[in-house]
Amino acid sequence: MADEHGIDPTAERYDNQYLNALILLCSTTVSSGTITTVEPLTPLNSSYTNSYYRLLGNLLSLGSGYISTPKPTSPPRLPKTPTEALSRFMKGEPAFRSTLDSRRPSTPHPSNLCGPWSVTDEVGGLKIGVSSVTLLPSGAVSVPNRNAEGLTWRCDPGPTHLDTLTFRAFDSSKILEYKGYLDGGGEA
Repeated sequence: MADEHGIDPTAERYDNQYLNALILLCSTTVSSGTITTVEPLTPLNSSYTNSYYRLLGNLLSLGSGYISTPKPTSPPRLPKTPTEALSRFMKGEPAFRSTLDSRRPSTPHPSNLCGPWSVTDEVGGLKIGVSSVTLLPSGAVSVPNRNAEGLTWRCDPGPTHLDTLTFRAFDSSKILEYKGYLDGGGEA
């Protein structure tokens, strides 16, 4: 059931939640003229939050007039030495990473990755095969090939937004491990 802005508060799909955030962003700017917060106006998962921030960054940098940032009370003091600049970075980086980590799923088997996937094997830029796998919520892998048996899968968060997806399958006498990288900003 949609509200007066056309937003479905019961949306469970991530793309619908993102659409709801965009609708609310547009209706808020129409009704109040501008917005001064960069936080999403509705809950979003990490990849769509990243997309939302990119959109707001573009609107702000291109001077749309719909987004304005609160004016700082005093201008930031520039570092006087390279050592001071590095020290500031080293103090701020852990805080930044902790905010990224708080937006990530706490499970090694995120529900948005569960389901069927096609895996392309390439050697030297040439495609040598395509396999199908299904990632199950329990962390198991289903492989439709009669000669192989799916084992396990997991998604490990990377240091920023690049996550590592690993799954294993047993083929005759070998355990095969596939590793791929997902851009948390696009959930490729």
